[in-house]
Parts: sequence; structure tokens; C-alpha cells
Amino acid sequence: MWKGDDFEWLFEIGSRIYFNVFENAPQLKRFFPYIYANGREQENWKESKGFRQQSLRLVQVIGNCVEMLQGSCCGHQDMIKSMRSLLLRVGHVHRLYSTRGFTASDWQHFRIAALEVLRSQLTRMSLFETESASAMAAWTKLINYIISTMEFGYVHDGF
Repeated sequence: MWKGDDFEWLFEIGSRIYFNVFENAPQLKRFFPYIYANGREQENWKESKGFRQQSLRLVQVIGNCVEMLQGSCCGHQDMIKSMRSLLLRVGHVHRLYSTRGFTASDWQHFRIAALEVLRSQLTRMSLFETESASAMAAWTKLINYIISTMEFGYVHDGF
């Protein structure tokens, strides 16, 4: 299902996740200067270079985790450590936004949005019900791990 080499597909997934986040938590727009600047929402932010880059960064993190998990299945357990380290760093970097009101719990909006978008993608595929349920369970585990590890990196030092 993950089309890591399909740039347009990745952008679609990333942007749909962000659209979902902003629909359910519009207050998070203020953390993105290409969306919210000078006290107001910017026009055409959905077509902005900044939004495109941010959408791709989001799916790049998910994609890196998918690739690392695939590597770990082939006996490369250090890939799991690399994945954890990556996610902790992403969480830690987002501390910069704490001065503007971002909290660790804000990650939950991204968790919910990512799962909704991935569930929607699965419904577009020709899968048996059991295959779809298994795939969704796997995505849920991965997204929950990604978010909880980023939250940990956001909150804790010295990991």
C-alpha cells in the first residue's frame, strides 16, 4: 500500500492528513507560517510551497518508518533503534514550538488524522475484509508507535 516512490501519491496522503488535522483542530494552523501569519489565515496556503514541503516531510517520516520496519524483518534489528532515534529527534525538535503553545498532546490530532486517511486508502483497495482489518491493525500499531515516540521525545531529555 505504501507508494514511497510516488511523489504525487505521497503529497496527496500528507496533505489529506493535514487537511483532516486542520478541520478537527484549526488552532494548530497557527504553527505554520505559510498558513497563518500576521494574525490571519493566508490565502491559497493549500497551494503554497511551504504546505507542499510540510506534507511531504510528514509522509517522509512515516515512509522512513515503513522502510526501517521492512529492513528489521530481514534481520537488521538496528533499524528499529534507528527508527526510534529518528522519532525521538522529531519530537524533540518540535519543542521549539512549545513557546507558541504546541503541546505533546497536539500529536494526537495527527494520530487520528493519519489513521483516518490510511483507513480511507485501504477502502480504495481490492482487499478481503480480513486483509483490510489486518492491514489497518498494522497501520494503527505503527502510527501509535510513531506518535507515542515523538511525544516521548518532545517531553523528555537525554533519550
